[in-house]
Amino acid sequence: MAIFEPLDIPHHWRPSALAAGPFAGLQGGAVASLLTAEIEALAGAHHWGTAISASAWFLRPTPMADLRTQLAVVCEGGRVSVIDNTLWAAGEAQPCATVR
Repeated sequence: MAIFEPLDIPHHWRPSALAAGPFAGLQGGAVASLLTAEIEALAGAHHWGTAISASAWFLRPTPMADLRTQLAVVCEGGRVSVIDNTLWAAGEAQPCATVR
């Protein structure tokens, strides 16, 4: 069983019961893993190289709801590329977390 299932829309995800935290919402490790894995999956196609470090910021609790992610290139090229991947609950204006 997967922790997140991709939806028909690119960069949209549905969490499974495995992603649930001990309280309301999702556990932080599941959220950080989703965002980091998405960067790693796209790294080869965009010539970003291999991820050597990832930091997660949790901005507010992530609900057990459909989610959307958005990648943003902060700096690309040379020896280092810096990529942000931010997570929102679908339909929400405020992000829940970001990984750089």
